[in-house]
Amino acid sequence: MSGACDYMRGVLFAPAAGAVGSHPWTGILAAMNSVTAERTDETETLLRKLLTDFDRRLLLDPSAGASHAMPPEDLLRAIAIQALGSWDLARHRDVILPHADPKRNDILGTIARKVLSA
Repeated sequence: MSGACDYMRGVLFAPAAGAVGSHPWTGILAAMNSVTAERTDETETLLRKLLTDFDRRLLLDPSAGASHAMPPEDLLRAIAIQALGSWDLARHRDVILPHADPKRNDILGTIARKVLSA
């Protein structure tokens, strides 16, 4: 698990995070899936930090294909919201709630509101 967490910390929070060509979307998504596969203190901390502190725009390697219909940053947030909500909604409500603002008229807001209403 630590390897996937280390990779995601590098992608999200390293000084040169998201440099073109440095992180293909498939690698980011695979690491994120590994992070959310098992609930540990390390994974919870990383996902909470993703929701509270990550404010960059990922620049993905264009040769790796498109990420998704939603922006890649929002897809990572959506995955984090779903994982944290399924693990312990009461404990993680505080980091999910800002993304559920009713003024948000996007897919991420819809996902956050659905997780909070479950």
